[in-house]
Amino acid sequence: DAAVTDGGMDPDGGGEPMRECADSETCDNGLDDDCDGVVEEGCTCTPGETAVCFSGNPAGRNVGQCGDGTMLCEGSFEFGEWGPCEGESLEQPEMCDVAGLDEDCDGAANEDCECVEGDPPLPCGTDEGECVAGVQNCVLGSRTACEGATGPTAELCDGLDNDCDGNVDEMLTRSCGTDVGACAFGTETCADGGWGACEGGTAPGTESCDGTDDDCDGSVDENVMRDCGSDVGACGFGTELCTSGAFGECMGATDPVAESCNGSDD
Repeated sequence: DAAVTDGGMDPDGGGEPMRECADSETCDNGLDDDCDGVVEEGCTCTPGETAVCFSGNPAGRNVGQCGDGTMLCEGSFEFGEWGPCEGESLEQPEMCDVAGLDEDCDGAANEDCECVEGDPPLPCGTDEGECVAGVQNCVLGSRTACEGATGPTAELCDGLDNDCDGNVDEMLTRSCGTDVGACAFGTETCADGGWGACEGGTAPGTESCDGTDDDCDGSVDENVMRDCGSDVGACGFGTELCTSGAFGECMGATDPVAESCNGSDD
């Protein structure tokens, strides 16, 4: 009974046909029937005679680049044994060559080849904007990646079409200002290669005694003070310092005293 080896491709998958291997060698056909790599082993012959032989898949014998070799009957007695098959051309992987040779001996040349050596390069990529087109060359039957091209990059605010979509500086915005304290970020929009004014944010203000970081420097009510008391007559202003949103005690003032006969507005 014949058994199918796993050395070939199935009929629907391309490549060389499936090969059937016999349990034993058939003599006088010049083939390797049992698929052990040896032709006519165990078969007798007359010493000195020659015969054609082929140790590959019989389906590819004398197909494409495959061809028979020759074997010599060896021995010094009445019956000899066949020597190795020499000079044969066996199946090889398909080379996708411009000559259109059938190296795998399946009756078709350059099958499953995306291209063959010598095919012209294919253009790839784009010349739109800052991009530069490249080419795909043919190497061993397949097209290379796009070579020599400059591809798209992220759009920048520079007056150029960096992402190669036919538009310049489109839909570019960035945050501006700060969100520290009472402030809030605004938005700058790119136009003509430059950033516009900061819009929509809350800018720093003057610090006041309200428990809020009005000037957006990370500190609350820092260095906020006010005069207190009076500077009329002999009196002098003091200072109230803001703490936790409220002014504290008046410090350093010269307060009014009872009037005395001293020529001063006590």
